[in-house]
Amino acid sequence: MPKIKIDAIICNVPDESDKDEIFLKIDGKKIWPAKSKFMKIGVDEVLDINLIENLEGDWIELELWEFDYTSRNDHLGSFHLDLTQGAGHYGTILSNNTEVSEEADYMLNWEILPT
Repeated sequence: MPKIKIDAIICNVPDESDKDEIFLKIDGKKIWPAKSKFMKIGVDEVLDINLIENLEGDWIELELWEFDYTSRNDHLGSFHLDLTQGAGHYGTILSNNTEVSEEADYMLNWEILPT
């Protein structure tokens, strides 16, 4: 079972005109941020995540969501993490959920920790 560390998320272009209110999920379960509903992020901003998870399987789909106060939250897209690679640092680009947003452009920095 690989142990991964999600280091940071970088916003190149937010979905909304000012800042996005984002959170992350795996398998329908919110994993970040732990102590609030969301974290705000805008153009060229980086949020440190520093989350370590033990995960099973060869691939993980990490969902990026945008919190909405007045309507349903929006699933902006997913990061696909290949866990078959060796220990090291990786970057993954958001695969957009085009039914919700073609604008959002995010990158995730993560790593597979040595066993």
